[in-house]
Amino acid sequence: FSRLGNEMFKLFGKPRSPGAGNSTIDAIRNLRDTMEMLEKRERFLQKKAEDEQSNARKYMKEKNKRAALLCLKRKKHYDLQVNRASDSRMVLEQQVMTLEGANVNVEVIQAMHGASQALKTTHGQLNVDNVDNLIDGMREEMDKSEEISQAIAQPLGSGTIDEDELNEELALLEQEVMDNQLLDIKMPSPAVPAQKQPSSSAAPAVPSKAHALPVAVEEDPYEKELRELEASMAG
Repeated sequence: FSRLGNEMFKLFGKPRSPGAGNSTIDAIRNLRDTMEMLEKRERFLQKKAEDEQSNARKYMKEKNKRAALLCLKRKKHYDLQVNRASDSRMVLEQQVMTLEGANVNVEVIQAMHGASQALKTTHGQLNVDNVDNLIDGMREEMDKSEEISQAIAQPLGSGTIDEDELNEELALLEQEVMDNQLLDIKMPSPAVPAQKQPSSSAAPAVPSKAHALPVAVEEDPYEKELRELEASMAG
């Protein structure tokens, strides 16, 4: 446990009481507090990323492409921080489970030690070979636990931003704004021809079908500008 304890001390400092007997429970408590802090930070960063996405949509409606691109870049940075906080929280969760398992193993070992003492009292001697086998098995399991903790603690991913992915997301955002503008265009309804009231002396005339003339819809200037911007980016 010495190597694992040293890693815990690097993260959370030395125990407050030098004579504390059960530092594993304190380490688990500190890990859970840190996990709670990371979870709050993750929610905060996620909210910031959503705000930047909303601001990017607003700037695109205002035809401010540069401001929208800056918002998307900030959103990418927030997304990276969210992923890092989530990865760190997963590492801490694995360490908590490892420490809890180690604490259970300690209790099991203590129970086995009590049983061995009872056997020693009963039989008047202790089988050294069995104790050596038990210690070897414990050391092997502790080595496996340490290897798993080191593998989990390895950093994941890199902090670079993919410019192609950023441009693709900007193009999708432009298309979304253009679609919303098209939905806002109201089509005029065709005029209904007025029917003449038949006179009492004249025979009722057979109504003829009215053909509504097609109404020309003027293209929205913002839509035209978006199409030209999209064509220039594609070229």
